[in-house]
Amino acid sequence: MSALTAIINPLTSEKATKKVYLYWSHPTDHAIQYEQRVLGAGRSPAIGDSKKTAKLSNPSTLVSLVMDDTLRVYGVEDKTNQICLLVPLHDPIPGSFAKHGYIAGLTVPARTPEDQDEGYVYFQVTDTEHKTTSIKQQILSNTTKVATPTAASDIIKDSWLAALYDGKNRWVIYQKSTKVIYMLNTSSGANQEIPLESHNIIARAQAQIAAVYVAGPVEAGVPTGTFFVYFTDADHRLWRTSANRTNPSFSTPTPVSSAAGLKILSDAQITITADRATKRNFIYTTLEDGDNIISTLRDDWVYES
Repeated sequence: MSALTAIINPLTSEKATKKVYLYWSHPTDHAIQYEQRVLGAGRSPAIGDSKKTAKLSNPSTLVSLVMDDTLRVYGVEDKTNQICLLVPLHDPIPGSFAKHGYIAGLTVPARTPEDQDEGYVYFQVTDTEHKTTSIKQQILSNTTKVATPTAASDIIKDSWLAALYDGKNRWVIYQKSTKVIYMLNTSSGANQEIPLESHNIIARAQAQIAAVYVAGPVEAGVPTGTFFVYFTDADHRLWRTSANRTNPSFSTPTPVSSAAGLKILSDAQITITADRATKRNFIYTTLEDGDNIISTLRDDWVYES
């Protein structure tokens, strides 16, 4: 299993019992599958006939987001490597091809009721002629616009990606050829490094990366909140680091305690949903020796410095 994305059902976001949508690729034929389960609960029956749903590139990742009050899922189609809207309907994005398979996305909410939300998807592109790689961003609210490169540099081949919006800035998280993980402000081009080497932590090459942003109150017109970034090490163990939005210097990475003794399947996407009621992140992924079942891990919010 490779592609997997989780998102809280917007119709349940204010209820005592929240539910989460899961979309993933079938481990054999890579067709997109669907499931809804109670947030933090175990497996529910899958929905969808794999003979009738879109086939995804393998390996690849999925992106789920809410844009203009509509749940949307994007993925990379098999054979063509074209990035497509898959839910609620099939709609390829013209000119956007993710041959590396890994994509990330985010939503920038509309500032006024008259405006529309803006969505972005990020993907790696290799220029074989010049032997360079870049991470491009495609605006989803106007897919006729050509994808533009970000300031990301020295990107490892087949880097996993994550993307966040913090109320002011858009960020994309990627891995450099040195295996160091960076968070890039796509507007200013500023990088924030995840401290690994100074703490004798070795991320695996093509480390799985996932992230979530938990918004805090607006103070003096400035949004506050916390970035949580997750990644796998060379032994496929899961680690977490965090940073405050107003001072984005990442904490010393620590192992995710609920994943102690567990290894993440090497090609499994990690996806995160945050729950303010329980003050924890729910991590969905597939474990080694897990029979391709999507596991739920819990990680309590810890604000480290």
